[in-house]
Amino acid sequence: MTQVPRQSIQQRISKLSNADVVKVANRVLPDFGQQPPAVRVDASVYLPNRGPTFLETQATRARQFLGFWIDAETMAPDRLDYWTKAVEAP
Repeated sequence: MTQVPRQSIQQRISKLSNADVVKVANRVLPDFGQQPPAVRVDASVYLPNRGPTFLETQATRARQFLGFWIDAETMAPDRLDYWTKAVEAP
């Protein structure tokens, strides 16, 4: 049930430029610590390693962070809305 929304968000992120991926990752990063441990376990390996946010040079790491986080998401309607807004924000 949650696979289609998850794939939709992942596909949208895969089409973003490196600069936009970093923006999305930094946009959602403040909410990461509030996620359940099951969601944080794999993605936490890819947290920024040079400060509190992802740098432009860390696009690959940001993609991995987002990918693992989204893989663990429930994608309930509120979470799908959260991710849709995060990807669409300017």
